Amino acid sequence: MTIFNGTMVLDRYLSQNQSPKFLIFLYSPEDFDPLSQRQIVGMYEAMTWRVVQPNRLINLAALLRRPDEFFYWAGFGWRLALERVRNRPASNDILQFRTAHQGQYPIDAPTATECETMVRPPSVPNREWVAGLRSYNRDGTTVLVDSTPMAPCDPKLSYFQQKLPALVDNRFQTIPITAFTTEGRMHVNAIGSALLSNMVADQVLQHMSVDSTGRKP
Repeated sequence: MTIFNGTMVLDRYLSQNQSPKFLIFLYSPEDFDPLSQRQIVGMYEAMTWRVVQPNRLINLAALLRRPDEFFYWAGFGWRLALERVRNRPASNDILQFRTAHQGQYPIDAPTATECETMVRPPSVPNREWVAGLRSYNRDGTTVLVDSTPMAPCDPKLSYFQQKLPALVDNRFQTIPITAFTTEGRMHVNAIGSALLSNMVADQVLQHMSVDSTGRKP
């Protein structure tokens, strides 16, 4: 979403809701330079969201500036539409599960056992991008810019250990490879989700303690 739309989704939310007490930007290490990932990350959802926003003609024109991405988006959409015609509607059990869990489905992908060997494009953290995220630190909102942890075997671990600590607010660290799934880079499973949630929760609690006492615990 960020690669194609920047912070438009967040800006739309903030324009319609009260300012949150905490705003946490949690990105994978590569995504601190979003544009460097444009060629290897699918953007169908981001493009679809953009098209249905107000000023549709302007948004469609933005898509047409990159014909290759536009035709990818259009072709993928037609394929989904044809599959919907061919497939049976979702069962009541699935619909009830979706409603009860706010559209969240469990990840059934297998647990990862080794790190990927794919050679990814260079991604030097963009200081201007990070500074832009910190500009939301206003109106009573505390901004935290965090990086997701990596597996110890990740071939880019040492690179990001050097590049990220000075830019992010959390302690850049690792979690076991068994906390990830094979469904995409750095997608955590139930174990990893708990680890990651606790890391963020501890960080927020620490900041709340500082706010209440005026000093760090």
